[in-house]
Amino acid sequence: MEGTREGMNLALPSPRCDSEGNYLATQCHNSECWCVDNFGTEIPKTRGKHNSSKDCSELRETMDCLDLTCRMGCEYGFVLSEETGCPLCQCRDPCSSVLCQEDEQCQLVEVSCKDHYCPPVPACLPKKVGQCPYLVPATSTSCDFECNSDMACNGTMRCCSNGCGTQCVEPLLMTACQHQNALAQHQAHESGIPAGKVFIPSCKDDGGYESKQCNPGTKECWCVDFRGFEISKSRTTDESLSCESPVKSDCPLFHCTNDCEHGFEIDHNGCRTCTCIDPCSKISCRGEGEICRLVSVECVSSPCPAIPMCLPKKENPCQNGEPMKLGNSEEIVMCGPDYESCPSSHKCQLSPVGEYAVCCPKPRDVCFEPLDKGKCAESDFTRNLTRYFFNSRTNKCELFTYSGCNGNHNNFHSEEMCNLVCPGSTRR
Repeated sequence: MEGTREGMNLALPSPRCDSEGNYLATQCHNSECWCVDNFGTEIPKTRGKHNSSKDCSELRETMDCLDLTCRMGCEYGFVLSEETGCPLCQCRDPCSSVLCQEDEQCQLVEVSCKDHYCPPVPACLPKKVGQCPYLVPATSTSCDFECNSDMACNGTMRCCSNGCGTQCVEPLLMTACQHQNALAQHQAHESGIPAGKVFIPSCKDDGGYESKQCNPGTKECWCVDFRGFEISKSRTTDESLSCESPVKSDCPLFHCTNDCEHGFEIDHNGCRTCTCIDPCSKISCRGEGEICRLVSVECVSSPCPAIPMCLPKKENPCQNGEPMKLGNSEEIVMCGPDYESCPSSHKCQLSPVGEYAVCCPKPRDVCFEPLDKGKCAESDFTRNLTRYFFNSRTNKCELFTYSGCNGNHNNFHSEEMCNLVCPGSTRR
């Protein structure tokens, strides 16, 4: 098999196939063997050193549930339950079991097959540099999945979440100081506090920390080292503070066992201690369903500490209700470019930092969004689909023709779905 990228190697061991190109029931690598289904998905609890081809072939024949299919088109088959070995209604991500080098990431790459189409294969390729924007608005203009990986984006652009869809965008090329500066300005704006009243890290033209930092709210200034950590005995209300020469200090010199990613606490004497600063302790999240978490970001230089952000709770990131679950089980339905779309009563909630991708109930707010038939790009095929929207003027759900591209959340597959989310005069 030839890849479309020069020097590309499969990120997984080459599978064993029969003469017709189908996966053999038994797959082996480095003296270990395991059983797979017809899609090549490993059947849970079959990996070992003594599996025989006969055992796996018999297992395929006796596990009737392996032939079950969900109403989903999954090119790589389904995720198999760890307990039963049966398919779950969730598409398998071929990159989920891949371990790449630190400067690489697993990407699905188109390959040339001999006689017919075959899906892209997982390969470890160099990472695109830069950070996907993470300060995205709560509501997005487009919830389309325009890409499913960085490889689908031209040039230096990366495939990034905008909260409910994906888009190819230019990444942020920032230092630790620049990340913290942008985040502090965003948090001040969200809190309604003027930027001139709170501490916002000052950065040099090259992205490093200015040696002198000031908080206009407390009218205090202090000196910092190259990592932005406060220097002992430097904090003062004297605006003429100079940090060009070493600050005189009578503080004890500690040799701390642990290095602190976000700096060290300063005691009441103005001396650095060995206690690490908890950056989330300095942040008050406004939303009831939000909590402060440290998020890893990418920087153009080291060091690059995680940044504290107020984010929806991982267990329930929905603004309204709870994530959709699979049938009567506790398993949460996943959504996104590699999964089935959410039903029209729900919307896909995608974390900008990749923490979750779940179907959340549409809030009543969507009922007041204007009719949007959607507009397709010249390269896209207009499908002219029958949909329903809630007309706030007539107070009822009405029929419209949807192009199949873009649009907004006031878009339902059926009148029943529309009435469920937007109960009008007939439901009062």
